[in-house]
Amino acid sequence: MSFNKLRCRCIQMQLKGQLSFEYMLIALIALSLVTISFAALSKIRENAEAQYEIQKTKAISLELFTTIDEVCALGNGNTRTLFIGKSLGISSGQTNTEYYISLSDGTNSFSHTSYCHIHAKGVITNEISVENENGEIKIGK
Repeated sequence: MSFNKLRCRCIQMQLKGQLSFEYMLIALIALSLVTISFAALSKIRENAEAQYEIQKTKAISLELFTTIDEVCALGNGNTRTLFIGKSLGISSGQTNTEYYISLSDGTNSFSHTSYCHIHAKGVITNEISVENENGEIKIGK
């Protein structure tokens, strides 16, 4: 073999090795980007699920608070039934002339005031009734 042909083969082998290394580097960068994207999407999903639970608890609370005000305004003997579909801690109390009720899912808490006396304590789940008995709102099953 002549010197020129040998030199040409060496250069071709070096180029093949160079291209192989470049493709490996590009593949490594692509794999790193996919991994980072997956971690970011996972975190976004967790945050979305947490926000969904907050909004769900808020919606249930608002529905219950509206029902309490409605039953209070309609007077003695009125009853409404709600399906809440979630376990919530409930408590009630009084400050001066106003009564209040608080709902909590363990992480988030929502409160509401009313002019009717509210009697509620414990945990509520699934279907509950809101009754007005002589101006006292009772919440239970």
